[in-house]
Amino acid sequence: MIEKKKMKNNKGDFSMEFVKINKNKAQKYYNENKKNLYILPCKVYPSFENLWIKPINIVKSGSYDNDPDLDFDNRINAYTFYNCNYELGYYVSYYILKSEE
Repeated sequence: MIEKKKMKNNKGDFSMEFVKINKNKAQKYYNENKKNLYILPCKVYPSFENLWIKPINIVKSGSYDNDPDLDFDNRINAYTFYNCNYELGYYVSYYILKSEE
């Protein structure tokens, strides 16, 4: 199931539509070095207006492609360890911009 979330700022003139994707598709986007892959803990609504936690854009860097620390699973595990908990959710949700579909 694909979820679509539309974001607007307080003025209502800025909108971004996010699509929730699964981990396999997110890993494919990461390996293809697409720039609009965002992650958040599962209970957090994806909004750039949230003061406490915002969607994090993860991108594979160009010159360090063979670095094991830039592996998708290592990055997701590190993010989960430091950012996921009882209040925010125990696992990560993946989002892309609607224009990237």
